[in-house]
Parts: sequence; structure tokens; C-alpha cells
Amino acid sequence: MGQPMGRMFRKFFLAFFLAQVMTVLGVGFMIWIVGPEPHLPEPDLEWHDDEFPPLPRAPETATPGIGAAAPAGPPAAAPGLHRHRQRSPGHWLESRRHGYPFLPVGIGLLASALFAFLLARHFAGPILLLRNAFAELGRGNLKLRLGQGASRHPDELESLRGDFDASATRLEALMEGQRRLLHDVSHEVRSPVARLQLALDLMRQQPQRAEELLGRMEREVSRIDHLVEELLTLSRLEARAYGALDQPVDLAELIHAIAEDAGFEGEARAIKVQLESPQHIPVRGLAELLHRAIENVVRNALGHSPDGATVRIQATPAGPEGPARVVIEDEGAGVASDDLERMFQPFKRLHAGADGDGHGLGLAITREAMVAHGGWAFAENRAHGGLRVVLEMGA
Repeated sequence: MGQPMGRMFRKFFLAFFLAQVMTVLGVGFMIWIVGPEPHLPEPDLEWHDDEFPPLPRAPETATPGIGAAAPAGPPAAAPGLHRHRQRSPGHWLESRRHGYPFLPVGIGLLASALFAFLLARHFAGPILLLRNAFAELGRGNLKLRLGQGASRHPDELESLRGDFDASATRLEALMEGQRRLLHDVSHEVRSPVARLQLALDLMRQQPQRAEELLGRMEREVSRIDHLVEELLTLSRLEARAYGALDQPVDLAELIHAIAEDAGFEGEARAIKVQLESPQHIPVRGLAELLHRAIENVVRNALGHSPDGATVRIQATPAGPEGPARVVIEDEGAGVASDDLERMFQPFKRLHAGADGDGHGLGLAITREAMVAHGGWAFAENRAHGGLRVVLEMGA
């Protein structure tokens, strides 16, 4: 981080300094050309008397008589009066040369050099800082943060610090999420693979149990296949690889089918599914993706509801008050307030449901699907017990 200024600083400095030099020299030249004339010393002047020489004065006692003739010639002039000065040839150019403002120009050049240095450092410093920071980030130092600058009034260059810190934080979160995802995937796959290996060993030792063990192996393979499918779905959603989600979808019809399936599944435990929805809720998106996102939440509500409980599904269309919404409520135990956000992260299973076969990816897929449709998904505990999950999507 403490590297000296590089070529960018020198380029900035030279550009600013040369511009200031041209300005200072131009101003000095204009002062030299059109400025006021300098004071000229006495030796540079030539003085000349008038063309008539002075005549002697008449005696003061002599009074001309009446009828006397006036003296001939011009009147007398005092010595030194009626003189004018005349410049010698070439004097204007010589005076301008001697009058060039070298001192102001020199001071201007020094001030220009200082100004160019400060301005170049102001522009090149943050850029060099970011260059070194990105180099550290590329070497794997994801903890690096630049923090806020010392300026009380940051400009666009100083604000790049905050942009870099936000990007580094996001990148660190993504890398940490990927490492955690790889760890969770390996953990999820390890268990069914271990059971498959055990079933194979038992089949070799006890051939008479082959049919039973084959059924076990099929279930484990099905679980791995389901896990891979959910991982691919989540990956495609995070990468926005589903393309344009702009197909016309009747959300009311889709929710009615989900509620009907959930009611059939809940009959075994006397769980009722109550639906409140208008006949039509037009939205734009991908019907398959919306069906899967909403069904994940409804299945979670069934799994965490006690026997004889009621799962409520309420759908409202988009309007002036907000986007289209689907609210799913159960009568289970709810979750801790700190876990309301964590439950939407991959492989976060707060407590096992009724079947215990989930991988903790359902709610993560639901949120990503809502985000892909221009909405959001969040959860909150109900005042009288149970959990409420709200799904919002664009019209």
C-alpha cells in the first residue's frame, strides 16, 4: 500500500503543470505587450528648444513714446521654455524588452508546480490505492477494507473506497457461501452414499436379503437425485439462468392446485388447508418456478403443524397498496427471532419436519424464485403461535 507514485502521477503532474506553464507564459507575454509603459530614465530622452531663439528684453526704463515703432521680430521667450522631448529610434522595443515581468512569471511558475503536484496527487492517489487494493484482493486477501478517507467532503474518487469495501464484503460473503455450500453438499451426500455402501456389503454377506436391500438402495439413490436437482435449481436461480420470466400466469389457479394437493396430504394427520383467494390473480413469470416456490413453503407448513391443525393460504393481487402476495400460516411452534432470516439460507434446517427427508434447500429456492420475479420472501412469528411466511412478487 505504501508504494511511491507511479506513471499515472507523473502524467497527471506533467499535464497540469504544462497547462499552467502555458497560461503563465501567455499572461506574462500579454503584460509585456500591452501593459503600461515603464518609467524611462533621463538619459534616454533628447530635449529640443523651439525654433525661434529667445530675444533680449527691452530695458524696463525705456517707455516707448506715442507713435514709436514696435520692435521687429517675435516676442522674447525665456530660456528653457517651449521645449519638447523626442524618443530615439527603436526605443519602444528596447523598453519592452527590458520591462518583461520575469519575477511575476517565475512566482507563477512555482505556484503552478505546487498546484500541479497537489492536483496530480489528489487524482492519482486514490487510483493507486485502489490498484494496490485490487491486487491484494486478487491474492486472496478478502478481509482487506479501505475504510473512509480523511476528507470531510468526499468526492467521487474518495467514494470509491466505500464502493470497494462493499464489493469486497459481497465477494467475501459469496466465497464463504460457496465454501459452506461445498461443505454442506459433501455432508448431505456422504450419508446416503455411506448407506448405499452398507447395503452393498450386506447384500454380499446376506444374498437372501437382496430384494429388501435393493429397495433401500433405490431410496438412497432417489434422495441423492433429489438433492442434485435442488442444487441445480438453486444454482440456476442464483445465476439468473432461467431467462426472461415474463409468461402470463394465473397465480390464483396455481395456488388452488397447491392447496388441493396439500389438503390431500394433510388428511392422514387431520390437517386442514384453508384457502382465501380471488378467482384470478394475473402475474408474469414462470409457472413451474412459482409452483415450486410456493409448494415448498406449504409443505414446510404441513410438516411443522401439529395433528388437527389448520394451514391457511391467503393470496392477494397486486394493487396500489403493493405487489401480489401469498401468505402461508401454520400453527406450529414457530422459530426463534434470530432464525427468521437464517431459515432462508441453504442447508439451514432449524428442526426436522414430519418426514425429515428435506435437505434445507426449499426455502432458499423459494426466496431466490421470488427475487427472480421482482419480489422477496420473509418470515415472522404469529402473535398466537405458529409461523407466517410472506411471498411477494411483481405483477
